Amino acid sequence: MGKTKVLTSQRDMHASFKKHSSFLKESKGIEPPISHYLLKFYTVECGLKTLHLINNKAPRKRPTRGTDPELFNHKLGDLIKKLRISASEITAIPRFHLKKDKHDPSISYAIEEVHIAWRYGAILTSQDEQDLNLWLDKVRELIEQRLNGG
Repeated sequence: MGKTKVLTSQRDMHASFKKHSSFLKESKGIEPPISHYLLKFYTVECGLKTLHLINNKAPRKRPTRGTDPELFNHKLGDLIKKLRISASEITAIPRFHLKKDKHDPSISYAIEEVHIAWRYGAILTSQDEQDLNLWLDKVRELIEQRLNGG
C-alpha cells in the first residue's frame, strides 16, 4: 500500500491558522504548558503554508495534490525564505539548545526540530524557550498582517 497524504486546501489551511491563532490570543497571559507551545508552532506552520499557497496561486477550495513538498514538512525556515520574509520583520530564525546539552553549547537545533522537543518532553534552556516563543509570536502577527492585506 502506498503512502497516502492528507490533502488540504488553501481555505482549510487558512481556517486552521485563524482558529488556532484565536485560541492563542484568548489564552494569552495564562501560564502556557508545552501543549500551548506546540499549538503556537503548528499555528505558525499553517499560516506560513497558507501564505505559500496564496503566493503560488493555489485554488482556494480544491485540495492540493501533494506535489508541493513544502506542505508536507515542518521546515519553517525554508518557508520563511521562500516567502522572502526578512529578519528585519521577525528577527533572525532562532536555533535552540536542550538543557541536557548544557555541557556542550555547540550543540544546537534548527527551528523545525522544536515541535519534536516539545512533543516528546525534551527541556529547552529557559532563555531559548522564551526566545522561540517570542519569535513565533512575531511570525504569527506578521502572517495575520499579510493575510489581512497588510
